[in-house]
Amino acid sequence: MHVRSANAGKTEEGFRVRIAVPYWQHHISPVLDAAETLLIVDIENNKVVAQHTLHVTHEQPRALASALAHADVKLLICGALSKSFSSALNHAKIHSITQTRGNITEVISAYINKQLAQQRFLMPGCNERFK
Repeated sequence: MHVRSANAGKTEEGFRVRIAVPYWQHHISPVLDAAETLLIVDIENNKVVAQHTLHVTHEQPRALASALAHADVKLLICGALSKSFSSALNHAKIHSITQTRGNITEVISAYINKQLAQQRFLMPGCNERFK
């Protein structure tokens, strides 16, 4: 399990962060390694202020992590995450919240409202995400 603080990007004016969420058919992709589309979301003062789609073609872990870091992504919310992707994200200083499922809009809203720990956003077979 890879859970880290999501406080990256906190400023005196308020909370500002760019997150990436891999998705398929409006839901969180179950495995980052197979994801082809990521939603890049800018959140400022607890509101989505911009978003765009990033298409990837089964990038190597370090290449994708480098691209996300170059795009100033600070947090990745995803389902499963392989050790190689986890290592690449750590190297790129990108935090991750794993074992996440659900409708992408609801997940982003839950993250903003600090409700992502709810059971309905936890992948089946996972007992807990936050310790």
